[in-house]
Amino acid sequence: MLDRKIPLAFLCGLLALSIYGIYSFSRIPPKVTRYIPDYNYQQNANFNCTIEIEPSTLYENRTLLTPDDIIYPSLAKNIHISFNYQFICDQPTEETKIHYRVDGILEAEGGWRKNITLTEEKTTNQTTLSEDYLLDIDNINDLINKIERETRVTSPKYTFKIVPHINLEATIGNRTITEKFDPAMSITFTNRLIEFNGLKHSRPGTLGHYEKTENPWFFHGFTTTVRNMRYASYATTASLTACLALLLYQFIKSPPPPLMEKIRKDYGEKIVDSLGPSKRVGKVTIRVKSMKDLDKVSEETIRPIIHEESIIEKEGLKVKRHILYVLDDDVRYEFTFEEKSPEDPNATKRS
Repeated sequence: MLDRKIPLAFLCGLLALSIYGIYSFSRIPPKVTRYIPDYNYQQNANFNCTIEIEPSTLYENRTLLTPDDIIYPSLAKNIHISFNYQFICDQPTEETKIHYRVDGILEAEGGWRKNITLTEEKTTNQTTLSEDYLLDIDNINDLINKIERETRVTSPKYTFKIVPHINLEATIGNRTITEKFDPAMSITFTNRLIEFNGLKHSRPGTLGHYEKTENPWFFHGFTTTVRNMRYASYATTASLTACLALLLYQFIKSPPPPLMEKIRKDYGEKIVDSLGPSKRVGKVTIRVKSMKDLDKVSEETIRPIIHEESIIEKEGLKVKRHILYVLDDDVRYEFTFEEKSPEDPNATKRS
């Protein structure tokens, strides 16, 4: 019985795993959507700045500095700004149109804001454009002082921003790129320094299409697809279910083990086999209904269970007769049953 239960439990465990596999792989999409780029392009915007200063001992009478230098407001005169834009594509464009304008914004930290138009709306069919500006530091300071007198509000920091607004339209392979690009640089003025930020900008982009492909599945170097794992889970579950059904059918239909075999398994230590039939001189025989009752008698009397086996002929068939008994003084407690021969389909007969 135990030998049959082990493969039965093993099959049940495998079946549970395969059902869990069906559940898991049914929650994963069999296909994934991937974006395939057909064309790659990029928009670049750079601000080149040169600061004109008064001759000074600090800079050994130099008159031009770059944003990488330490710039003091008291020495600065003008800032020369060159804005350059470029559209690059890995394939020739059939048509390119760029609409742009450039705004200047002067603002006080946490306070007022003044908009200044640096370049009116323009259109070009070129893939590059360039604009140059000159910021007079004295004019900027005069504008700040004027606004402060009007608002009666001062600030420790002022920022001048240059913001290009670029609308790109380009046609590549009968497909159109339409994008907005607003690169901005800022110049910060404080009592101590003039600082520059946002001098270089880049925005990559692609034109492509979406493609559905099989969703891959990996496990310790093994590679397949989610769809294949689904089918494998279905097939494994069906096979295990069939094996389990077959095993259960054999388990149910197979005859039970001989009763004596079961008794020896349950009460083997208490049973003593007799070499021959016993004499029943002067003893009262009490028949018990079951082996369990005989075992109770054995425990209460602290006597062994004696087993006698004999072959008798009944209705033309040979059968085994088993007599198990416990002797207690003049009383013999007895449990008797008969087992048919293996070829006899009838069940065990007890008496």
